Amino acid sequence: MSYVHHFSVAEKQTLLRFFVQGGYVLDFSDSDFDRFFSGVLGRTIRVKDLSKGKSLEHSIYSSSDEEISFAVKELLNYYKCNFLMMNL
Repeated sequence: MSYVHHFSVAEKQTLLRFFVQGGYVLDFSDSDFDRFFSGVLGRTIRVKDLSKGKSLEHSIYSSSDEEISFAVKELLNYYKCNFLMMNL
């Protein structure tokens, strides 16, 4: 049996501040955002008429801690590969 971290509201807010800037999530286009989360979670998380940032917020507050953990791990990996490695 594996342990799944329980995310507090403060932790969820911190994650959103890190990944979301002005309605955008990292450097994802709409189609990249949909493709990324479809690959990670098996479904898109974008909500009609909401920005990518607001869609991620909705997902973080409505998903299980297991889904959040997996998505955050993959978002951090994407960030590492696409932002940190480019500055080496």
